[in-house]
Amino acid sequence: MTFLHYVHKRRGMAFLSNFVELIQVSVCSCFQSYHYQ
Repeated sequence: MTFLHYVHKRRGMAFLSNFVELIQVSVCSCFQSYHYQ
């Protein structure tokens, strides 16, 4: 496993976690706006 491969894997994992966090935030905001209507 080369260093570049490791960096790419870490970057992919960071991107995935950021993507999941973004989805959670959007879902939470949508749920709150729906809940407070």
